Amino acid sequence: MRYSTFKTYKLFIVLIEAFLVGWAVWAGNPWVPIPTVLGTIIILWLLRRRVSEVVVDERIFSVADKAANLAYRTFGIAGAIIGSTLLALGRFSTEPPAWAETAGFTLLFAVAGLVFIFYVSYNYYNGKYGGKT
Repeated sequence: MRYSTFKTYKLFIVLIEAFLVGWAVWAGNPWVPIPTVLGTIIILWLLRRRVSEVVVDERIFSVADKAANLAYRTFGIAGAIIGSTLLALGRFSTEPPAWAETAGFTLLFAVAGLVFIFYVSYNYYNGKYGGKT
C-alpha cells in the first residue's frame, strides 16, 4: 500500500472514531469511547504494517525531537506560571472563582508529572546509550 493511500484511510477511520466518540459523549454512553479508541489503534497499526514505502528517516526523528523538546519546555513553563497564578487567585483573592484553586493544583501536578517522566526517561536513555548517570 502506498503511504498516500494509508493517509486517506487514516483520515476516514479517525473521522469515524471522532463521530462515534462524540455521539457516545452526547448520548451519555461511557462504554463506547474506550473500545472505539482501542479498535482504531489496532486498525491503524494493521494498516500501517501494509505500507511498503519508507516514510521515516533520521531527519524526521530530528525534527520530532526538536518539536517534543519545544513542547516540553513550553508546557512546563506556561503550565507552572498559569498554575501558580490560578492557585494564588484561588487562595488570596477576596472573591475567587470556585474552580481556580482546583485548576491551579491540577495544572501544577501535571507539570510535576511531566518533569518526573522526563527525569526518569532521561536517566534511562542516558544509561542505555552510554552516558554517565
